Amino acid sequence: MKITQNLFLLLATCAHVADGRKMMLSGDKEVPSVISDVTGTFKVTLADDGESMDFEMDILNPSGIGVFGKAGAHIHCGGAGENGPVILGLAPAVADTTAEISVTGTLDETSLAAFFDSANPSNCKKDIAGFYTDILLGRAYVNVHSTETGSGEVRGQYDDNESFQVKLGGENEVPMVDSSASGTAMFTTHPQGVVGYELEIDNPSGIDFYGAGVHIHCGNIAVAGPVVVLLVAGGSGFTSELLQSEIDLTDASVVSDECGSTILEVMNKLEIGEAYVNAHSEENPNGEIRGAGIELESTTFPLSGEYEVPSVDSSVTGTTTFAHSPGQLKFEMEIINPLEHKIFGAAGAHIHCGGPDEAGPVAAFMVAELAGGNDAKMITVTGLLTDADVIDEGCGATIDELKASIYEGTAYVNVHSPMFPGGATRGQVGVPSDDEPDDSGSSVLTSGGFGVIFSVAALMVTI
Repeated sequence: MKITQNLFLLLATCAHVADGRKMMLSGDKEVPSVISDVTGTFKVTLADDGESMDFEMDILNPSGIGVFGKAGAHIHCGGAGENGPVILGLAPAVADTTAEISVTGTLDETSLAAFFDSANPSNCKKDIAGFYTDILLGRAYVNVHSTETGSGEVRGQYDDNESFQVKLGGENEVPMVDSSASGTAMFTTHPQGVVGYELEIDNPSGIDFYGAGVHIHCGNIAVAGPVVVLLVAGGSGFTSELLQSEIDLTDASVVSDECGSTILEVMNKLEIGEAYVNAHSEENPNGEIRGAGIELESTTFPLSGEYEVPSVDSSVTGTTTFAHSPGQLKFEMEIINPLEHKIFGAAGAHIHCGGPDEAGPVAAFMVAELAGGNDAKMITVTGLLTDADVIDEGCGATIDELKASIYEGTAYVNVHSPMFPGGATRGQVGVPSDDEPDDSGSSVLTSGGFGVIFSVAALMVTI
């Protein structure tokens, strides 16, 4: 199922601003390429009302060939490396042999209607404002014909726009979600402040998307932040194995300035991991799958009292998952506490520096000591650590260095309680070893809340 949303009326907010980058025209962009000494530029400006656009085309013709001969000049629908149908006419098929050629004009809905018909199918937008975004985002190209090369002497399009991909998964949610769905969001940005967005969700289990919708939220990899851009409106019944949507975004698409007041500022935050895409579902209204522009390197290991040094007879078990991006270390601890020990009631929880047989110093705090402890039977803790949280340099002076120690198995997680002040449950990468069975009884838990949420520094503790 594919959803296409048009927000092109929003372009009126940035209309009548010419693109600062002129489109370059040359023979090597033709398909197939053409050897030609003809070159040129093309610039387009959208009118205030979004119903017409002015263009300027300048061509250098040093050899005096018959530019525009045979077919004229047009805007075609098609991406880089492909030939597509004509959408708009720019110049008639009248040969011009002068050395410097300038053509200006205004294109409107009537101009479009002359080319859109059943015999001329096209994937480009059928309104001026929409087609304007197609031009800026490289979905359409300018083709100038000549008497020598009837199929096209020189061609140009915006094929150097910046693009980046966001991979979506349940493991990126806060708290994490065990989801069979996954997705990819592709963003293509133009300096004019227009962004193309395409989303594909692989949904093999028929999860009911979209619930509250799909949004860009402001926040780093470890927080649930506010909505700043709407990508897909909310709804239900979207259970197809493949879900697709697309939309073009402008500054008017930004509904909150938490991550910047312009769409390009939001894109920058998304690309560096300070904003994220969140796709909601009926089953998980806070988010089914999520992702940011940075790749997260993750690891999960079990927690058990038997891994303490020395080991303790504790019923407390669980798992810890770390997800890392440069300068940031996200964690999620899920603790099973069947005998209702006062977890975090003595010392809290930390990352310590040390191997499997060592009791080492604290390298970073994960949860501060909690007065009275937390005696819930299931506890979920999430947080984000940075360089400022590193308090001992034995396993690295930065969070990236500490992450390396964790992933190499030379640092460990330790959760304390009043009954076991030295540690009620502990875990690290490589414990148990590959040839040693895990008898801890721990498992990856679904994130279930028990009613009360409170903050400790940058942490969220659910009890």
